[in-house]
Amino acid sequence: MKNNFRKIKQSILNFGLKFYLNRFIRKIDNKITLFLIKHISKILVINFRKASNNHGKVICFTLENLGDTVRASGIINFLNNHYKSFIVCTEYNQKIIELMGIDPNRILVLRRDPGIIDLVNLLKFMKKNSIERSIILDHSNSKLFPLYCSKIANIKNIHWIDIDKIKMEEIIDFSNMHNIDILTTLKVFILKEILGEHEFHLYLHKENLKYINLRCEDKLYDRYKEYIGIHIGGFGSVLYSVSRKYPEEYTYKLILELLNKGFKIVLTGDNSDMKFFEKYIKELSRFENFQNLAGKLSIKELSCLLKSLKLYITPDNGTLHIAQAVGCKNVIVLLGPTSPLLVKGTNTYILREELWCSPCIKFIDFPKKCVHNEEICLLNLNYKKIIKLVEDLLCTSK
Repeated sequence: MKNNFRKIKQSILNFGLKFYLNRFIRKIDNKITLFLIKHISKILVINFRKASNNHGKVICFTLENLGDTVRASGIINFLNNHYKSFIVCTEYNQKIIELMGIDPNRILVLRRDPGIIDLVNLLKFMKKNSIERSIILDHSNSKLFPLYCSKIANIKNIHWIDIDKIKMEEIIDFSNMHNIDILTTLKVFILKEILGEHEFHLYLHKENLKYINLRCEDKLYDRYKEYIGIHIGGFGSVLYSVSRKYPEEYTYKLILELLNKGFKIVLTGDNSDMKFFEKYIKELSRFENFQNLAGKLSIKELSCLLKSLKLYITPDNGTLHIAQAVGCKNVIVLLGPTSPLLVKGTNTYILREELWCSPCIKFIDFPKKCVHNEEICLLNLNYKKIIKLVEDLLCTSK
């Protein structure tokens, strides 16, 4: 037992060292590249952010994390249907982009922190396809690389958002009116600039703001229509100092009580999540109404599962946004550090504790560490509150 523990500990340590070393090298490459292209781009004088009636070839950038790409899915679908669009994404987001039915020949995959090699590949790609518009759906520092590259490539119509120039009141009002999170709202505002006021309002009535038009041909997913999905992971659970993950012990108690009440439960998560939750699996596997699919699904399979579930329980992470985008019937979000403004959506129910320090993750402000030794905002969220909401939503008396 001790040997197994040492092996797991060593593998996690090795993974962490390799991860941070590779990340450090990529960051250096990225910073040098940004420095170079920033100064090169100043040589070119471009009619910046000028709207155009020319509906020519469009290049669309989404270089941020999985959740941000899903947030942009409605816009990407629109561009794919109305323009000749080319999508630039990272390797983390490629599978999600492919789920939207984008032609693989129109997809360029870059690294999360683009460097010199990515610069060369992108400029070649833009030159080859004679791009006329650049649409940058990233909002943080990730927008700088495509912004400078678009200027260097002499693309005169560059659409992006400088957050400092937008009134937060307008963002929040729009977010509340359409029940979408504020980061999706920012991306939607980019579309507003492209379409113009009149066409934009027509788009709002005709299209969903955040969706993945998913086709699940495999009828095997029908078996999960009566299941509740529970995600055992959470963004920040391993590599980030402020965790958004609901504690494993609480998750176990939640699952156990729901199983005893007769609910059918299926787990989602990845292999790293399973390392922390594995000790509970043997006990839960005694139940016939329990299925463990954590670490066993591709992005498409996970998306199809989420579409079929009658309810999904998850902390703040990428699977939450996928569940919203594919139209999961009910989504319960367990929040601690995250602001509710960042996760709101259709059929989404938020559970959180009101504490003086929560939320500490607001808009694009990410704290370096928790002000406490542990995330009491999540520790104080009693699993019995979750069970009550489940029973209220599903109108089930046990």
